[in-house]
Amino acid sequence: MNSSLGRVTAHLAESTDSLPPKMVALINQNIKPPTLVTADDVYVRAMYIVSDQVNSFGGRFPIEEHDRLAKLLVDSPVLIGHRKDKLPVGRNFYAELVERDGHPWVKCYFYWLRTSDTEGQLLGNIDGGIYKECSIAFTFNLPACSICGRDIRRCEHEPFETYEKDGSKEVCHFNYRQIEKVLETSLVYRGAVPETSITKEFEALTGAEQSSNDDHNYPHLVSLESVDQLDQDGSFLVVPRYDSLPLTACLRDGALSLTRLDSGCSLAVDLGEDCRPTSFRPTEPIYGVLVGYRGRERCSRQQLERFLLDRSGPVSRLTLNVYPHQGLVTLPRADPGSRLQIRIVPYRMASPESLERTAREIMTRDGVEIWPLSKHGLFPASDDIQAFEYHPVNNIPATKPRYQIEVEPDSGSANLILSGIESVAQSVSAFEIVGFDTALLHRGRSFVVRPMKRSVYKAKTKAKTKPAVMLEGEILSIKKHEDSLVLKCAGESGQELALRPIRLDGRDLFLFSISSGVTKSCRLATEVTGG
Repeated sequence: MNSSLGRVTAHLAESTDSLPPKMVALINQNIKPPTLVTADDVYVRAMYIVSDQVNSFGGRFPIEEHDRLAKLLVDSPVLIGHRKDKLPVGRNFYAELVERDGHPWVKCYFYWLRTSDTEGQLLGNIDGGIYKECSIAFTFNLPACSICGRDIRRCEHEPFETYEKDGSKEVCHFNYRQIEKVLETSLVYRGAVPETSITKEFEALTGAEQSSNDDHNYPHLVSLESVDQLDQDGSFLVVPRYDSLPLTACLRDGALSLTRLDSGCSLAVDLGEDCRPTSFRPTEPIYGVLVGYRGRERCSRQQLERFLLDRSGPVSRLTLNVYPHQGLVTLPRADPGSRLQIRIVPYRMASPESLERTAREIMTRDGVEIWPLSKHGLFPASDDIQAFEYHPVNNIPATKPRYQIEVEPDSGSANLILSGIESVAQSVSAFEIVGFDTALLHRGRSFVVRPMKRSVYKAKTKAKTKPAVMLEGEILSIKKHEDSLVLKCAGESGQELALRPIRLDGRDLFLFSISSGVTKSCRLATEVTGG
């Protein structure tokens, strides 16, 4: 160990062969595949990848390094036999700290696609006991000697040699310190760490949560970047998203019991006497979210939790938003004096084509939840149901600003239409050009324009004879010059549109021109054509 100072790359195997299992929400959350996967798309297995035992190289992962290692394992590839000349056969998507046979272990979950070329062979070899052991490749900076604590490459101690320490004999090893990166995990013929193994047991990940919540799960909501990632053949339930507590409501021993579903353990919610409903008595668990309000304003989840804990903070009333499709036909009226309202959460049904529009219509400031519908309904939730959180506002493509000059047949009047920019006069984006003349416009003459109400413009566009577009183009930039608004344009004019607010005959109007610069837009009112 007196060579290779600096960063060390380690492959903890005794050379060649091994592979993966299934937690859909964590795969989509941690790996973020371009196309979100479902339970039908993947196989999942888990590796007991490292423990705190000394491996065949004399190295050891002390327990205080396990948490960092678990984080670094996520999104690392799974190979066979550390063969980096081959593409991965799977990917690690989650790791946790567990105890096994009296030793702390890092247990790593990985997946591979059912459609992959090797899926059948891989699954058979793992579950049939052929591929049994695993290994990890990683980089670290310090092999700390167990005898003296120094870098073992610089001290006189050697791994597996016996030395006196604190009056007793101790076999030397080194601890992996300053772990930098997990390069990959591999299926191998023999792991360097004693008793590594591959398993399809997921109890450590899911068992406690399932049993503690009476077998009712609340799916982790995966963040969605675009509705195009969803199944384009399905149908969806869209509900507003709130900063809230997910829970179930059910009668227990004749009393209403509320249980949180987001804490990983059974946690009763005590609403207090002033919020406890007497007429809401569901015999089966009803799923919903609890929202806190101060008057009409929604409070944060932290404020809600504080209220439930000690009745402090700004929350003055509660609403239990119950999800639809749970067999509820009617809901109870609010109890007199109660600060709790129970309602079916507002919702919409949507096809893939209407999802974006529907989400915008029903969203809150926190966006929406999107639930795929199936013949089993939404609840009780299972591994087959994956719900999503989505914020349409963050995903609306920016509309490029444009302008149009429309000429109405026969009448000779014209309209100026601006789109995709902040309004010039409140909500107005349509203007009537007074005394319009095409030739004078091209010669740089200014015209008075007056704002047109939306209702008037819509009526014009619905008329039998629609205006013809004379000029149109993209607005490349928008800037102000003194009191004028100057729009740099592409398109047929290739010049500038200028609008300057004026007051004429006691009315607030605008002066409009197409010119090569700002100066022409600032003509005196005496040069204006029209009155």
